[in-house]
Amino acid sequence: MTSTTIRPLTGLDDMDNLRSTAQAVWGSGADDMVSSDYLMALAHCGGYIAGAYSPDGSMIGCSFGMLARHRGDWCLHSHITGVLPGMQNTGIGTLIKQHQREWAIDNDLSAITWTFDPLVRRNAWFNIAHLGAEAVEFHENFYGP
Repeated sequence: MTSTTIRPLTGLDDMDNLRSTAQAVWGSGADDMVSSDYLMALAHCGGYIAGAYSPDGSMIGCSFGMLARHRGDWCLHSHITGVLPGMQNTGIGTLIKQHQREWAIDNDLSAITWTFDPLVRRNAWFNIAHLGAEAVEFHENFYGP
């Protein structure tokens, strides 16, 4: 974990790499969430796009989000954050979320928001117990049934 590098992504090759990593994390469902051209536009407009890299240079985790409004202030809405299945529960997700936090602070954003399924135990534990997130809204079937 300590040798993991988190860095912003900027080029199309980076975006393609994020897309491949997302597919390895979420399977074919990632095709609906991630496209390289959308990620390039998001990066161009000031969004957060980052990859977590192992010492050998392979991407082992990824995250992206967009600027949004929350309670009247600008914030980062983190759309996805994921770690390759073989690398989960090693602290990489925490490193990515810490990187997001630093990025948000550096960009004078008031908060980071995101959605998660509270019925998936590991999601609830990671987001609320581990990260200390505050659940403020519940949206049934937010992304559909």
